Amino acid sequence: MLGELFQKEGAEISTLTTALSKKDLKNANIYIIVDADIDKEAYGGKAILSMPIQSKTL
Repeated sequence: MLGELFQKEGAEISTLTTALSKKDLKNANIYIIVDADIDKEAYGGKAILSMPIQSKTL
């Protein structure tokens, strides 16, 4: 739902299926963190938990 609002305004949406990297952030103007900390809620059925290195990258 939130992504649809951005797309309506012309944004291109992509989903990370791996842990966050500096390269990912370099390619983004906006980075939205969605709380999918359990497999049931996660894209593809597998949660990717942020680790300290991803926090440092942000």
